Amino acid sequence: MVTGEAEGKPDTVYIELSAEATAGNSADALAQCRQKADAAVETIKALSIANAEVLRDMYSFSSLAQTSPYGMSQPMSVPLGTKVSQIIRVKLKMAEQNSPEVLATKILWVLDAANKAGVGFKQPDSLQAQMSGEGASRPVFYVLEDATQLQKQAIKNGIARAKEVKASLTGSGVKAGKLLGVTYYLKGKDRVYYYGDQTDKVDVLNRNAVSSTSPEKVKVQCVLTNNYEVGEGQ
Repeated sequence: MVTGEAEGKPDTVYIELSAEATAGNSADALAQCRQKADAAVETIKALSIANAEVLRDMYSFSSLAQTSPYGMSQPMSVPLGTKVSQIIRVKLKMAEQNSPEVLATKILWVLDAANKAGVGFKQPDSLQAQMSGEGASRPVFYVLEDATQLQKQAIKNGIARAKEVKASLTGSGVKAGKLLGVTYYLKGKDRVYYYGDQTDKVDVLNRNAVSSTSPEKVKVQCVLTNNYEVGEGQ
């Protein structure tokens, strides 16, 4: 098993906000959430940031429940009410920002405008915070929208590393034949590619974005399991 990595620069910044409302019934919660989200979008668009896009997710519904001192929901026969939320994402192209200072200023404009409309950051739930070790929300993400080339490079780097492993096996007296195939794990998906003798071939990947909390770089990493013909050393 080997690892291949490749790094690049993000080209887009997303500012992630969440409009939320709670009420005793679903209709009231939805109406209040929609009112907050509409106000936030209107205020953000009024900033007239060039080429900014405002994207809205579908509404999310959940029942309010009593929680334990550890933040975990407790089963109950009668819910306390309904919570409705909607994620709002503001999308900016980094190439259109003249400097990091200009980008930071526009991000602050968006956050302040949302706050005035009663919309804040998307907060992780208690379980997410415990698992990640982070209690605070990170509303800004830097994204490379099309990471296809980085994915290909990461796989090629992994295959190059696999060849080094094969050479070390041979040096240790193990006869390793041709590379039969590679299984790699990337972006939560397992895929198998059979290269045969064409060990430098990389099939076309789906277009996938990768994100980072850094405006300087994004990283693609894949873990490869390599299958060789192996026999006893000569």
